[in-house]
Order: sequence, then C-alpha cells, then structure tokens
Amino acid sequence: MTAGSVVPAGVAEVARTLPRVGVRRFAVRLPHPRQRGRWVPVLGPLDLDLGPGATVVTGPSGAGKTMLVRALSGLLPAGAQTTGTLAAELAGQAYELTRLSAHGWQRLRGRHLGVLTAEAGFTATRTVAAQLREATPGVDLPALAARVALSPDRFDRRPDQLSGGELRRAALAAAVAADPEVLLCDEPTAGLDPATAYAIAAAIGARAAAGALVLVVTHDPAVARVVGEYAAAGSGARVIGLADGLIQPGA
Repeated sequence: MTAGSVVPAGVAEVARTLPRVGVRRFAVRLPHPRQRGRWVPVLGPLDLDLGPGATVVTGPSGAGKTMLVRALSGLLPAGAQTTGTLAAELAGQAYELTRLSAHGWQRLRGRHLGVLTAEAGFTATRTVAAQLREATPGVDLPALAARVALSPDRFDRRPDQLSGGELRRAALAAAVAADPEVLLCDEPTAGLDPATAYAIAAAIGARAAAGALVLVVTHDPAVARVVGEYAAAGSGARVIGLADGLIQPGA
C-alpha cells in the first residue's frame, strides 16, 4: 500500500467526554441453517475494553470479526441470540447496549456511532448529497468531501455514477458526517486499489487521533499499519487477533 495523494481526513477533534465500550462475557449464536433447534456459536464469549484510539481486529475468514462489528452497531442477523453484556459511555451518557430497542440503536447510529463497511449502503436512485443532507441536516458537504479526499462534485452524483473508490470514500463521509465518538469499520478497504486503500486507512486513523473510539476489522496488515501510523498522533492503536470467535492469547 502506497501513500499516493492523500488528504488526511477525520481531523476534526472529537469533543465531549471520552468514549468507552465494555464487552463482558459477550457471545453470539445463530440458528443452524439446516438443523432446526440447533445453534452455531459464532462469537465469544469475549471480554474487551475499548476507548479512544484505534483497535484493529485481524484474523482468518469465519473468525467472528464481522459479527463483532455487527454486534457493536446493533446490526446482528435476524434470529441471533446473545449472552453477556455490551455497555457504552458516549457523550457522558451510559448505555446498556444489549437492552437497546431497534429504535434506540437507530438513534445511536445517527448521533454517536458511525459504521463503515465494504457495502456503501446508499439508495441507488438519489444523489449522495441528498442522502447525506437527509441523514445529517446542516452538514457542510465541501468540508466533508475534503476530509475524505473526494471532489465535492462527486456528492452530486448517484451511487452508480461513482467509481468503487469514490463510493467507498462517500460511505466514509456518511459514517463520519456527524462526528461520531465511535467509528466501526468492517473490511473498509476490501477491493480497493492501493492508493485509495491508503487514503481510507489514513482517514480512519486520523479519526482515532482526534479522540474517537475506532474499531477496524481487516485481513490486510498494510491497513493495520497505516491506521496505526495515523492514530499515533492521539491515543495510538493496538492489534487484536480473533480466531473461532475468541480473542487469541497475547492480544
């Protein structure tokens, strides 16, 4: 992964109290796809403390990395069962995440929690600008475009009129538009060219340096390195290995 032309993004300082997330004996299981009444463990039990800075989660396919992001963002698959607790302190308010309703999760994602995945999540028939303004009223689109190293006129296009790299930058813009205290990223650079992947990773690391709690799931060591380099300006970064749904010794 090479630097190319990069505008460091996410450098707006994250104010308010320090964000914290606590994971206590948390586990997820899903219904067996073919055997009714049987369950498949997919994550945990996990104990994990997250705070300002970047936490990079690595591991093989099927390790439970994506499920961790989905649990922390309130987007678990239908039918999932959980045990243990997820708790957070955001903007000075305590949340017991495992007790939140779907509406509560939606409000949290709109105010305090940004989610970035390899799938952009935009509606195909409307411009990106219209969707950003609807999700974050009053957002400064030119300033937001600069933070993700994207030409502002790209926001005036529909998602299908953007390249893969432009669409991923637009998705990052959507995730950080409200300056959330928490940013959760699931394989944010998958399928991107090296220069674009570097820019996305740098933007994510800059959010961590600004004081956000950032969790990045990736299989790419270069992404972990770049996130760490940019996060070093703040609370830094740590790397955690996950396999078979469990944190590996030494993490």
